[in-house]
Amino acid sequence: MSTLELADSRIHYELQDEGYPVLLFAPGFLSSRIERWRTNPARPGVPQDFLDPIAGLSPDFRTIALDIRNAGQSRGAVGPDDGWASYTADHLALLDHLRIGRCHVMGACIGVSFALALAQARPGLVTAMVLQNPIGLSARNRDALDTEFKSWATQVADFPGIDSSRLPDFNRRLFGGDFCLRCRAGSSPPATFRC
Repeated sequence: MSTLELADSRIHYELQDEGYPVLLFAPGFLSSRIERWRTNPARPGVPQDFLDPIAGLSPDFRTIALDIRNAGQSRGAVGPDDGWASYTADHLALLDHLRIGRCHVMGACIGVSFALALAQARPGLVTAMVLQNPIGLSARNRDALDTEFKSWATQVADFPGIDSSRLPDFNRRLFGGDFCLRCRAGSSPPATFRC
């Protein structure tokens, strides 16, 4: 287990074995952390109902699993401009720290959004993706997302770098609309990356 210290965050991560690198973004909404590959977030202590990619891939690949900012053992500030780009900056910094210029990426739940954002931020970095059970936004799940965010906000309220009064705006920046691959005016992401 290792920790990468950055200017406004501390990212906990684990490396397994040798081989071609695979970056793993665990399920669990904003509580995406390494242990969520092994245990079901909806039923803590109960094994996941899918194969743990750390155990399954590490004999043949160099797996990199992490606790995202303010989940598990990772911590980070939430400032007035923080949002998806803050998470992506953490992930790119981790890969740079490990001197990884190209890798496969697997993301589950919110990890799908992190994987897509990584591919958009640095073209050519991601050589293949596995996108499992993507989180999405619709009229049917708006309440569920808001409930998940409130639960997360309660968990992190006393973390260093967290000002609880900023969390409602942070929620809007993250989940106030489409949160995958926002486009510049007049451009569109590739059809295969639409959320």
